[in-house]
Amino acid sequence: MFHLRQSLGWMLACALAAAAHGATTNDDFIARRNERLAALPPAPASWKNASIDSFITAKWDEAHLPEAKTPPPLCDDATFARRLYLDLIGIIPSAAESRAFVADKRRDKRTKLAEALLARNEDYAAHWTPFWEDALASQSTAGGVATHGDYGDFIYRSFVTNKPYDLFVAELLDPTMPGYKHANVQTANTHTNVNGFVRTDTHSDTIQTAANTAQIFMATEMKCASCHNHFLNKEWPQKRFTAFAGLFSTNDLEVIRCEKHMGEFVPAAFPFDAPGAPTNVPSTQEARLHYLTTRLIDPCNERFSQAIVNRLWKRFVGLGLVEPVDDFRSDREPSHPELLHWLADDFMRHGYDLKHTIALIVTSRTYQQRYNPALEDTFNMQKPDAPRYVRSPSLRRLTAEQVIDSIHKAAAPGWSGPRLYRDAASTALTRALGRPPTRNEVSTSRPDDVAVVQSLEMLNGPELYHFVYDGEILDEWASQKDQKKVVRELYWTVLNRPPTAGEMALGLKYLQDNVPGAAPLRAKTAETVWVDGDLPPGARADLAAWRWVEGPAYPVFGGTRAHMNSASVDKAKQQHLVTDLPPVKFERDDRLFAYVYLEPTNAPAEIMVQWNQNGWEHRAFWGEDKIGYGDTGPSRRKMGALPKAGEWVRLEIPVREVGLNPDETISGISFDQSGGTVYWDKAGLEHRPPHPETEPLGDMMWALVVSPEFQFIR
Repeated sequence: MFHLRQSLGWMLACALAAAAHGATTNDDFIARRNERLAALPPAPASWKNASIDSFITAKWDEAHLPEAKTPPPLCDDATFARRLYLDLIGIIPSAAESRAFVADKRRDKRTKLAEALLARNEDYAAHWTPFWEDALASQSTAGGVATHGDYGDFIYRSFVTNKPYDLFVAELLDPTMPGYKHANVQTANTHTNVNGFVRTDTHSDTIQTAANTAQIFMATEMKCASCHNHFLNKEWPQKRFTAFAGLFSTNDLEVIRCEKHMGEFVPAAFPFDAPGAPTNVPSTQEARLHYLTTRLIDPCNERFSQAIVNRLWKRFVGLGLVEPVDDFRSDREPSHPELLHWLADDFMRHGYDLKHTIALIVTSRTYQQRYNPALEDTFNMQKPDAPRYVRSPSLRRLTAEQVIDSIHKAAAPGWSGPRLYRDAASTALTRALGRPPTRNEVSTSRPDDVAVVQSLEMLNGPELYHFVYDGEILDEWASQKDQKKVVRELYWTVLNRPPTAGEMALGLKYLQDNVPGAAPLRAKTAETVWVDGDLPPGARADLAAWRWVEGPAYPVFGGTRAHMNSASVDKAKQQHLVTDLPPVKFERDDRLFAYVYLEPTNAPAEIMVQWNQNGWEHRAFWGEDKIGYGDTGPSRRKMGALPKAGEWVRLEIPVREVGLNPDETISGISFDQSGGTVYWDKAGLEHRPPHPETEPLGDMMWALVVSPEFQFIR
């Protein structure tokens, strides 16, 4: 690989700036990093006015490509907005957001949009969390048997605050850091499991941890060298890898070749030289991990900064400057060596700020080029040194999170989550879209190929069907008399652009050919009542938690009595529930309801209703977010402010809003509150006839959702 900095000045700077061990605070950490950065040699003179685009066009000039004189055109505004939304926050823009951007006349509107999206910290973090959960094999116990720990919250909080990347890595590996993410220790059947990223219970665990660390943070594939010399990369004999793995252990490791103990112990050592850096490896595991971390993130270790900027380049452009992105090697140059070094240097000098480098990439002309399959680069393992010119972005398949979150946003105006990354459940649809069912191994990429199982799930899968056909937007469009407006809204909502003339004609013809009959599928509204002055026969409840009150001393809605929780009103959370309700089928347009009365002199902070359908995972709440039930669940909806106190109010919740599946029945309902005095009365399910025109509109929306244009970033 091209080493721009292997000069005497660079080596001398590293030697003079080499730091000792001992980061105990974040201030110490930043001070040591700044000391190392200050000692780096100045950037080459050729970088004075450099930009991403200057490195790209220089290669066009060098290769005498026609694009050197006539650069490829930029994508249009609608395409750019959709591309940027998906890349920066992982979800498509709304129709209104797309239209507003296209109508914006400011010359710098693309830069302004990038700044605005990067400032949406929660959405930015939500988009990055799944990538790093895959990379760290992070998994909660709710999603299976966790082996590498649950890092979801740690990742999310790190990206919300835009934590410097080197600090993020240090807190994963270095026990001396104040923000270190400690492993979770569990004991089951007398066996102790240490669930964390660094696992060293056995020789195999230690070797695997070293290989994972090298892959994720140095983009260097070492696994093949764990039990023999690397067959394909002579840079990694087994002893060199074993020396690196020893830095994770309490002692130097033995060479075990293909399960045969060789009786030779290799002194622990960091695999890359930095003249002047500490070479005396400590003896305790904590000190070794600190030593390892300082060497790993040191500016002298170019692979650390190059690995992450290369991952960013691939994420936003489609192919890395180094491919494969997990296989940096000294005998293979990147497609644009100086650009890689420039990006890595700039990244370090800007405090390892991921958002800074992301902004550089997405505001470049290179990123904004129009997709052109004739100019799209490819990478062939049989011809790894074939040139790549970046004259067009590469098609990139949306992740399961991007697809499903974007469908939810398109289907429900005003949708604001929760995002799919918060749901640990694995479904046929998420698996078909490439999301791993469990995370027992590290992975820095999702499969981008398509298969029959994905096509079948898109064509016939019930999950996608409900996402699309249960969408509130269909009711809104069905009430619209102007069919041209409906077709336009459909395209702006799903594909974030207006329809072409041909698409408009096809859409109008489909609607005209599929006008439903005059009679709706159900003639009128009906109700199934679960609780109304008493519990239904056969239902089960903890009657001690139910306090029945009668009028006129207490407020009652319709019959002779209402119910409330029997616990003291001073208790922070109060709940009473009933299960084994009589089974009832419902449709996607039905609504759940409950009547509630808030005591005006002692109102609660929050009220919540929960429904049981294979678990209590379907919740709606009003008021403050005080009740923690399901705070990370995918079907927990804030419905608004508390209802008016001092009178009976009918709460209505569309079944689609809380993720209920019409193919299964509801078996329980729970009434919850946080403080105050609350009376509950009649509750059940209201059956509503579906709008007769939603089905053909759902068909059209489904056709766009499963199209390649929706499924890929172009």
